[in-house]
Amino acid sequence: MQELVQAVQADRIQIVPIPFGPGGKAKATVHMAVSDASGDSAVIEYLKGKPVIHHGPQYKVMTNSPIYSEQLKLNAYWSTRNRNQVLPGSIQSSDRFVRGSSYNQQLPATSDTLQYRPGSGIRAIQIEGNYAVQGNVNAQLRPAASITFLAPKP
Repeated sequence: MQELVQAVQADRIQIVPIPFGPGGKAKATVHMAVSDASGDSAVIEYLKGKPVIHHGPQYKVMTNSPIYSEQLKLNAYWSTRNRNQVLPGSIQSSDRFVRGSSYNQQLPATSDTLQYRPGSGIRAIQIEGNYAVQGNVNAQLRPAASITFLAPKP
């Protein structure tokens, strides 16, 4: 992980965003989370064209916005609350960040990164162009294959 962090700091890694979304008209903003087998991790975001790196095993959750330093401040605020009784519940990135951080702290550790309950497997729902997706969508989830470029190697 240290090698990657140093390469980003030295500007030896070039990030080239590609168009995506309906008609390929959207452009991605660049931020990423990386981790290694030891548990070390880093969140890297580009602000005004320069990398801002948050490096250490405590940086395991990331959402779109606000900038990461603001996400950490929001999480610190919510850490003073009883997360077993209340968590922010909107679909906004900042609320998802707080929930993800809370879940990450509460879930039991496992050495099997592909652990699912027996028979559960990977499920997906079509969301692009499906503007009626809302509420509890469990019944609409269908078996799906892993996204190959994201799937961990067995």
